[in-house]
Amino acid sequence: MIMVNPSDKFRSPNMPVRLILLRAMGRLRDGKIAVIYAEGEIVDGWGDNQNVGGDRLAKNLRDLRGDKSIKAVVLRINSPGGSAFASDIVAREVGLLKQSGVPVVVSMGDVAASGGYYIAARGNKIIANPATITGSIGVFGLHFNYQELAKKINLGTDGVKTSRYSDLFSSHRAANAEEMAIVQKMVDQVYQDFLNVVSEGRKIEPAQVHEIAQGRVWLGVNAKEVGLVDKMGGLVDAITLARELAKKPDASIVQVPSLYSGRENILQKLLSDEENENPVFVKAKQNDPALQILKAHMNFLNRVGSLNDPKGVYLRCPVEIEVR
Repeated sequence: MIMVNPSDKFRSPNMPVRLILLRAMGRLRDGKIAVIYAEGEIVDGWGDNQNVGGDRLAKNLRDLRGDKSIKAVVLRINSPGGSAFASDIVAREVGLLKQSGVPVVVSMGDVAASGGYYIAARGNKIIANPATITGSIGVFGLHFNYQELAKKINLGTDGVKTSRYSDLFSSHRAANAEEMAIVQKMVDQVYQDFLNVVSEGRKIEPAQVHEIAQGRVWLGVNAKEVGLVDKMGGLVDAITLARELAKKPDASIVQVPSLYSGRENILQKLLSDEENENPVFVKAKQNDPALQILKAHMNFLNRVGSLNDPKGVYLRCPVEIEVR
């Protein structure tokens, strides 16, 4: 039997368990802070485990908006941008989440440029590292065609048009001057939309945004000086700030996972060089010339494959910056 003096405090042998339970109950009452990731090129559609699918990320944000237990969201961005259409879909969901009363804190990693910044601009607060590649507020259009290749391999195409622009953006021929003017008009409109999104989200006049935009790239510390970022910090700082904005200091943290298909996992397994793999499997991969060729060109193929905007308009940093 355990003797308890009524004047003593915290004498119960079960007190540690009680404290854990009380803390857990407090966190349940305080709800959850969701951490969701945007890692890689922003592409139209669902995407895969190598990029940010606009539809997939938008759906995840929409699901969080409908979850009453979510009290705040931390959007972790490490992206140079990509499809303008996909970026706009995601940015809309960020805005709707914010309007619903759920604070959105953006945590920017190594890079949050162009489309990466577009989806960040509507957040309640933006946190970056001093060296985060930030901004690149600009737009470009891209039109692929295989006309010259078709000539080399004697490949011909034919068709019947039902209207003047039926084959606009067709890949079997180069665009003419009139069609390129249409693309330029779309690019100009998307750029103006970009300025407006940043202006509204950051509470900066459009003319001032234009001065710091025009494709310019800023380091995080400089981006703070021009108003594109609120404070310096990392993911932990963003989570702390999210709890403060939600007024839920004991809220638990949940991560929103990416969804990978079995086919994507198999391809990644084939192209990986994991040390703990079966030696027989490793040797088989090394001796397969077709697989080695595919692996050598996979990075380029992934980049080309990510350029899938339906209108050929992109919010993407035009250069790759590697800090060593």
